[in-house]
Amino acid sequence: MKLDNAKVLIVDDVAKNIQIAGSILEAANYDIYFARDGQSALDQASRNDFDLILLDVMMPGMDGFQVCQRLKDDPKTAEVPIIFLTAKNESENIAKAFELGAQDYLVKPFNAQELSARVRTHLELRYKTLALQRVNHDLELRVQERTAELKDANRKLAQLDKAKNDFLMLINHELRTPLNGISGFTKILQDSLQSEEYAQLLAMIDESADRLLRLADASLLITNLKAQNYKTDKQLVCVKSLIGDRLQGMAERAAQMGAELCDLSQAEEVLAELDPRLLDNCLEILIDNALRHGHALTRVCLEARAEGPWVVIEVKDDGRGFSKEAIKQLFELFTAAEVSYHSDGFGLGLATAKLIMETLEGDIALVPSEMGAHLRLRVPAPPDSAIAE
Repeated sequence: MKLDNAKVLIVDDVAKNIQIAGSILEAANYDIYFARDGQSALDQASRNDFDLILLDVMMPGMDGFQVCQRLKDDPKTAEVPIIFLTAKNESENIAKAFELGAQDYLVKPFNAQELSARVRTHLELRYKTLALQRVNHDLELRVQERTAELKDANRKLAQLDKAKNDFLMLINHELRTPLNGISGFTKILQDSLQSEEYAQLLAMIDESADRLLRLADASLLITNLKAQNYKTDKQLVCVKSLIGDRLQGMAERAAQMGAELCDLSQAEEVLAELDPRLLDNCLEILIDNALRHGHALTRVCLEARAEGPWVVIEVKDDGRGFSKEAIKQLFELFTAAEVSYHSDGFGLGLATAKLIMETLEGDIALVPSEMGAHLRLRVPAPPDSAIAE
């Protein structure tokens, strides 16, 4: 490190001491300034940016300790290193020097090499400290700039997210009105038409409208769950009863497709404390996926059981299953992978099911089974006190 032209102030009431120290330091190419008393030293320090001060202790009027105190109290000079020059080697003077913030001391008469070495060491420390402060300052500026950029980016993302949520809610509302009308008119027409061919066509229209309604409901549910706008209504629920109601609600549709729905749960009283509407929605999604992507005689079975701190619900079917590529992104939103269950859409169903399970503080996973793999839901079991009540 180049220390040429470092500005050093020598403060001593004895001119000979200043001359000796000055000649030693001038040989090292330092810029030397001097003062014969404390007030003169303070005046010069206020006008110049010194890199180091050599300060005599014993001076008439204001002694070196008082000058040091004044220098350390002034923000402009507080960080300038001070080396005390003293003819007294008493330990109490040395201790007081360090208490006041001095960096070092030399006992007069001092050795030329020692003086040069001490001054050089403290100048190097001074320059490294200043360099580190500049680096820290630059880093702080960069952090502030980056923080401002991130805040701006987050604000824009929040605006975009709100716009997306508002759009999805609007689309949901706008879709439901005409779709409800289509469904209502197709049912009226089915009752009045004698032609079986036309009745089948109307049934296809009705099924398409129903699918669009379910898509609109799924988009609204996803929006509310992701925006954390959904208000959960936790209740102590008999899971077997909830499964039974859901299977009964989908029995007619399964029968029309030639599929079979069954409940393999052994225990009657499998209880969970959760939002029953959310879990019912999740089960409907999984059963609907299995029916839509199964074969003519698909068998879909559900089983609930208590397992440690969890209530486990398994959804098994003998359908086509999932490809290896599909498994990698099975629960992601808006993926167009070649997935058996997602082959005619973006896979909103399983992605919605995952969001539901996270809201219920549970999870959903694809686990191995004798039929290849099946979906497993887990929700927290209720505490013992809740069961007792």
